[in-house]
Formats: sequence, structure tokens, C-alpha cells
Amino acid sequence: MPTEDNPTGLAYLKTFQSLFQTVELIFLLVTWALLASQQYYMRPAYSFALGVYISVWLVTLFFFMTYITGLHTKINDKLASIGNTPSSPPLTEGTAGSLAPPPEAARFVPKGVHWFAAEYIIYFICDVFLFVAVCIVTSHANQNTHYIASYAFGWFSLLVYILHFCLLVKNTEGVWPHACISDCCRQITKRKTSSESQQLIQPEEP
Repeated sequence: MPTEDNPTGLAYLKTFQSLFQTVELIFLLVTWALLASQQYYMRPAYSFALGVYISVWLVTLFFFMTYITGLHTKINDKLASIGNTPSSPPLTEGTAGSLAPPPEAARFVPKGVHWFAAEYIIYFICDVFLFVAVCIVTSHANQNTHYIASYAFGWFSLLVYILHFCLLVKNTEGVWPHACISDCCRQITKRKTSSESQQLIQPEEP
């Protein structure tokens, strides 16, 4: 059953997640349609860029349809019924548009798909490829108005995807991406320092 923190259907359309995905789908559709309307196949780099645009657009469409149909709740409910006890926390908290991070207990359920976590990892990969694709189109646009319009829409779409990625990380981890990176670096440094300290205080064998 969907909850207030996990809306589906028309209720999902009122969430920040839906707003970002709608903008991404519209502008990225215009981006790759402009590129596809030209003889992109004459340049292999443009074929790559078009493939990236369409792939990222399909990924976005997949997540949009998954959330709006409630497929993510059905999948997690099914996995919960298979692998979890009745007392386990619900697997769908913190997904589908809520800006509040999920409870700590809900982050470590042994079975189930953590949709926002999976989505921000996939979005990070999409952002990297999208950046490369937009740079390719920008560098070869010359005076072609369709290519110029394509990379203009492409840069705007990339900015929206980056902001969406940041909000997904904030939603899932409770902190912004730069804080996650800083925390990971501190943990790595701390473990390395601790390991070196243990090696120094370890007595030498006679």
C-alpha cells in the first residue's frame, strides 16, 4: 500500500521527483530530436552523443513510469514477503518524491531495492555520459542552428540532471554529495592512520 511518503499515481505528480523528471524528459527529448533531425550519422561522435541522449532519456522514463505506476512498491513488497519477517520496517519509505531521508533502520533491510540509492548511482553515471555528449555536440556545432539549439537544450538538461542527482543524494543519505565525499575521505584517512599506528606499536618478534 502506498503511503504519504511514497505516493504513486496522480499524487506522485505533485512531488519534486516528478517535477524534475518531467523537465528532464521534455528538454532531453527536444535535445536528441534536434540532433536526430540532422545527418548525425556523418559524424561518429554525433552518433555516440545521440545514443547517450536517448539512453539517458529512456532511463529517466523508466524511473518515472516505475514510480507513477507504483511498481517499486510492488517489487519491494514482494521481496519483503519472501525474505523479511513481519516486524521488518517497510522497504518503500523514503522513495518516490519525499525530501526527508529514510529512517536508519530502513536503510539496512537485507532484501529489497533501495530505489533512491540505485537511482542516484545511475544518475551519476548518466550525468558523466551526458556531459561528454553535450561537449561533443558543442565542439562540432559550427554554424548549424539545429546543433546549436541541441547543445543549448543539452546544457540546460545536464544542469537539471546534476541538481536532481544532488537532491537524490540528500534524500537518501541525509547530506549533500560534497559532504558524502568529505566523509568518505575522512573515513579512508582515519582507517589508514589507524592501520599505520597499529603497525608502529606492534612489538617486533625476537
